[in-house]
This record gives sequence, C-alpha cells and structure tokens, in this order.
Amino acid sequence: MVSELGYGGFVAEVLSGLGVGLGDEVEVVRNGLRLRGFVMARYEYGAPDVLVLKLPNGYNIGVR
Repeated sequence: MVSELGYGGFVAEVLSGLGVGLGDEVEVVRNGLRLRGFVMARYEYGAPDVLVLKLPNGYNIGVR
C-alpha cells in the first residue's frame, strides 16, 4: 500500500490511522528523542518506510 504522500508499509498505515496528512504538524518520539515537525511528501527515490519531517529550523529529516 502506498499513500498519497508516497509512503508505504508501516508509515502509511500509521499516518492513515491517525488521519495525518501533508503539512500536518506532528511530534515523533523515537529512542527517547522527541522531534516536532511538519509532514512532507516522501522523496521519489527515498525509502518508503522513512517519514520525512520539516523541522522548525528549516532542515528536513527522515525518521525510520
């Protein structure tokens, strides 16, 4: 399954289940690190199971 944002697998299931869409602000806690950012569309050649966030400082990061 690939969502309209380009994500597949687990990431697509979580985003869909939470009703999260492009540009929504989310907070992700991973390995004790808390990240807040805006959901971006996945890069065409990026891994489908990596969530791309736009951080407040302007950087983009991928969260697996």
